[in-house]
Amino acid sequence: RLLDTRITAIDRQRLQDEYRSRRETLLREYRLMFVRSLLCQRIPPTIVFKALSEVLQTWAADSESARGVLKARVPILTPSMFDLADVTDQSLLVRSDVTRSVIARLISNIRMVEVLPGADVVRFGDDHISLIEVRNKLLDLMQSRLDPLIAMAGRGLGRESIQWVEQSLKIATAQLKAAEQRAEAYRLALREYSMSVTPPATSGAVPKLQSPTDAQGQMSQTIDKSLMDRFVELSAANTTFRQEITKQLMDASIEAVTTSSSVEHYQQLLDSMKGPGESGLSSAEVTRQLNEIINEAKNLTRQFNGIYDEFSRVSLRAGGLMYRIEQPPVAVTLRWFSLTSCAFLVMGVFLVTPIVIAIGCLVHFRFRQFARRPSEEPRGFS
Repeated sequence: RLLDTRITAIDRQRLQDEYRSRRETLLREYRLMFVRSLLCQRIPPTIVFKALSEVLQTWAADSESARGVLKARVPILTPSMFDLADVTDQSLLVRSDVTRSVIARLISNIRMVEVLPGADVVRFGDDHISLIEVRNKLLDLMQSRLDPLIAMAGRGLGRESIQWVEQSLKIATAQLKAAEQRAEAYRLALREYSMSVTPPATSGAVPKLQSPTDAQGQMSQTIDKSLMDRFVELSAANTTFRQEITKQLMDASIEAVTTSSSVEHYQQLLDSMKGPGESGLSSAEVTRQLNEIINEAKNLTRQFNGIYDEFSRVSLRAGGLMYRIEQPPVAVTLRWFSLTSCAFLVMGVFLVTPIVIAIGCLVHFRFRQFARRPSEEPRGFS
């Protein structure tokens, strides 16, 4: 819920306070036990207590670092995205274009993290670099160094490179057309839905006055509560549907703008390759500068990953709340029969045995008397 960018700082504080208050009211859910069998009796209790506490610490550290339970739910790109651009068997134009595409994806990924509350104030490293600085450096790297390098080297890459750029331009143009059609479809759907929905205020739910003399009857009439709840429910569903269509429309429009920039890039590259003049850079010089750009982009990606990890660690400060010790460790010795149990058992035997014997003798005596009565002869009259 805290990832919602529309909530205010007061709402965020209220959610965090509610989260902490609910954790305080939780009952004990788990008990960690270390059973020392006969083979482990020589382990002192101090070592056992230390092992129990380190089990919790290891679990919390593994959950935070390896499992990423405290990180924001945003997909993050890593420097391995540039592995395809490092393949030296490909042409320089393909490597340059792949590098440019990866840098553009990184810039979009940084913007996704920047909209999270509190991400704009996070600093990382000795230089205290921020997300906006990393994003601006990537933009400068792409616009000021990579794009001019591709344009200057494209003239000397031959006829095959021109055909490759032309094909890339056709693909980008088709993607732009599809994105524009998708945005237009969402726009038409929103327009048709807005025209077909009737506002609840004109639904005739509130009765009109029949005559000026009917004021007393009009004041006594009220709208049924169930009807009002139905209006509210329909209005909420209508608002949710409008918001969903609007969000999809915005995503499609942004995709169209991004694709339009790619079309413009390939068009400019094609014009520069078909223009007059020779390339002033050799293949070795272009390869060297391209490798420098890739290495610098990898370093900026590592800084971005470090800022993201730092933001995930300090955004909620929930590392110490992953577990809570209700009571300190205690050592308990378990036996089959303790000394107290043996004493009670002996006392019970001495007290219960005479009673059992007395009850048995009484039952036996009564049984013999009952068995002897039928053998006696009845007395008659003379």
